[in-house]
Amino acid sequence: YNLAVLPTVFQADREVVLAAVRKDGTALAYADEALLDDHEIVLEAVRQDCRAFDHLFRAQKRDREIFLAAARRKGSFLKHADPALKKDREIVLEVVRQHGDAL
Repeated sequence: YNLAVLPTVFQADREVVLAAVRKDGTALAYADEALLDDHEIVLEAVRQDCRAFDHLFRAQKRDREIFLAAARRKGSFLKHADPALKKDREIVLEVVRQHGDAL
């Protein structure tokens, strides 16, 4: 799953990267930058490992679906959320359900 050891041609291959992040979300760190705009790849990476959230572009960190996936894995993400996401009832409720101590 370590994309870092693969030739750059594979780091830019959508299917290879998608398979890698489904096994290890942190593999996103070694994906070609062009694939960081791919919603499916980013979402799969964050669902697999919320630490992948650290490698996202700013706009993706404000994406409701992506943020919710990360917050489901680690409730403390809520304190770093975009202000609009902190006011989202579904997100707050999900964090409380999954990680009540995160508040």
